[in-house]
Amino acid sequence: MGDIGSLVAVDDRSAEIDKTAARSQPRVLRFGVVGIGRMGQLHALNILRLVPQAKLVCACSPAKADLEWAETNLIPHGVAVYPTFEEMIQFPGLDAVVVASLSELHYQHTKASLERGIHVLCEKPVTQTVEQLHDLISIVQASNRTRLMVGFTRRFDENYQEAAQKIRAGAIGSPVVIRSQGCEKLDDAPFMHSYVVNAARGGGFFVDSIIHDIDLTLSFLEAGNKSTVPQSVCGFGTAAHFKELESQDEFRDGDNVVGMVQFWGGHIAFHYNSRTAAAGYDNQTEIFGTNGKISVNLVSKRNRLELSDESGVHVSALPSWYDRYKPSFVSEVISFTDAVLEQKQMPISLESCVTSLTIAQALQESFRTGKKIDFDKEGKRI
Repeated sequence: MGDIGSLVAVDDRSAEIDKTAARSQPRVLRFGVVGIGRMGQLHALNILRLVPQAKLVCACSPAKADLEWAETNLIPHGVAVYPTFEEMIQFPGLDAVVVASLSELHYQHTKASLERGIHVLCEKPVTQTVEQLHDLISIVQASNRTRLMVGFTRRFDENYQEAAQKIRAGAIGSPVVIRSQGCEKLDDAPFMHSYVVNAARGGGFFVDSIIHDIDLTLSFLEAGNKSTVPQSVCGFGTAAHFKELESQDEFRDGDNVVGMVQFWGGHIAFHYNSRTAAAGYDNQTEIFGTNGKISVNLVSKRNRLELSDESGVHVSALPSWYDRYKPSFVSEVISFTDAVLEQKQMPISLESCVTSLTIAQALQESFRTGKKIDFDKEGKRI
């Protein structure tokens, strides 16, 4: 039998082995999903199946249909499901949440999570006002460890990432005009009629949808070292199909809208969004530079198949935004998880989010008032 000294030495070696083993174990971010409706279900399944360094541990929703869905799709995988946010947020060891609840609850849920030291990936819009967004930024800055990212999914699309790289490399010179459009296939179901009215009351079409185009434009301007400070904006629109949008009083909205933005420095952005497309989801972008042009997805195709017959050449359109950006939703969560675990800079700055929300709200106001809105060189309303 060995002496005490040899036993202590063995214990020390064992302890060192345990520490080395612990360090070699891949770190995992324990996620909860706030709201498991359409977007929340997408995020929950992605985290469950496709994000290696993330583990879905809990989710919540007050909706009976969502809870029934969770009984089949989440609970069998060991995910704890709660009817309230207040219960879910107390889950032991919760590291991060994806906030995919109703838009009007994003600020409340994000703030409560950040104040508990929980990292947040929030669907847009993260807040209803710029003042609320500044409040969240102050919480993040004060904590010096809790992280916040807004889910602008298009930034994680490989085509747009390559476009930004080309701009950064000077392939088209300096960006002058950026044109983008996002047209969703007309859905006449009762749910969609309810959705567009709620979106109108939650900020409007510009804040609900065109903000994605605005954010992408900012990413291209950043890549080209161009100013992202707006000089003036004009918003236009019409309710071509969802006529109930015309009678929302101060929340009047459109189902086809155009936003034009001129930035300090002279460069221009033109954004068109529609909820009434006939063929399918049509999302395309052009960046015109001083020495060339970049085009992304000018002909929206479901795949590479073309059918030629006596009536012409036919291609199938993408059914929805989900089909277009399915891989991007996964990349978004992977990038967020990696930034948190490795203490890297977030892929999307909160300052950029302030600018995109400022522009989107100004466009919505311009549409509703019929007036152009101007900004000074600091980005403040004139």
